[in-house]
Amino acid sequence: MKIKVHYAGLELTADIPELVFNTKKSFINWLTDMLYSKKDVVYLVCIQDDIFVSENKQMICNLFENPLTAVYPYYEDTPIFIQEYSSYEDAYDVALDMKEESPLCYDSTPDLDLLNKLRDKYGDNYDIQAIKDN
Repeated sequence: MKIKVHYAGLELTADIPELVFNTKKSFINWLTDMLYSKKDVVYLVCIQDDIFVSENKQMICNLFENPLTAVYPYYEDTPIFIQEYSSYEDAYDVALDMKEESPLCYDSTPDLDLLNKLRDKYGDNYDIQAIKDN
């Protein structure tokens, strides 16, 4: 079984390289060495359509080491993406971009503060289009 990893370190200035591991053990050894050699890094891990963001190195290792990995069968040619960021803000911005097509990407509930401000300013019978035009 081959495990393909697209790894983007913090210092990356070119295309994201693809690393190929012939065994799960060699992948886990690389992952552990890579994770524990760094400080103050937020990781974005993407497997198929699932995205995980964390600075917790052990949690990331657990994604791949534990028997629960049956949830993510590493079929040959199923890529794994691991990206490093200097902040959660940057990592979550990328995660949002990656999930842009999902109907769950953004909150669809109305902004009640905005609705209350409009109601206070224009009364209960305000016309959104008329407000936009002004």
